[in-house]
Amino acid sequence: MAVMGRALVALDSLIRETQRTGEVNKELMNRELNTLRGMLSFIEAQLKDIQLLFKSTKQRRKDIRVREVLDKVHRLFSPSLAKDHIEFNLVEKGPPLVAKTTDAVLLQLFLNMFDNAVYWLHGKRQGKKQIEILLDGQENLLVFSDNGPGIKSEDAPFIFEPFYSGEGKKVGG
Repeated sequence: MAVMGRALVALDSLIRETQRTGEVNKELMNRELNTLRGMLSFIEAQLKDIQLLFKSTKQRRKDIRVREVLDKVHRLFSPSLAKDHIEFNLVEKGPPLVAKTTDAVLLQLFLNMFDNAVYWLHGKRQGKKQIEILLDGQENLLVFSDNGPGIKSEDAPFIFEPFYSGEGKKVGG
């Protein structure tokens, strides 16, 4: 979103340059167009990763190295982590963790986990803000943890139900 905002500022600058009277500053135009091209290229790369979410549910399950999908989602959330001063720590044990699933399922999982962690850590006022992920290929184990406020005991039995959003609420369908 930040890159999209900067791209719009660059585009507005180009529009203003073409609307002013007199000769167009070709050097400024060239610089702004190259900046805009770089920004759009970055956005395209991010959207290609997100596009996996919209692939057919008939996509075949395959062996996927969990770290590869995790790295993509971590890159998407890096600006938010930096902005909110959230430390990120990834611990790997044993061989690479492999899951038999689809890219879309893993992508959706990590997007939700990061989104929730950043949301709850954003409001944390004291102490360090941390997200830690353990990938243990030997034990076929993935642990995603943060040091936010935690799950209320009354919400715990329901957190994996579709559309449950905590605090006794269901949202959506």
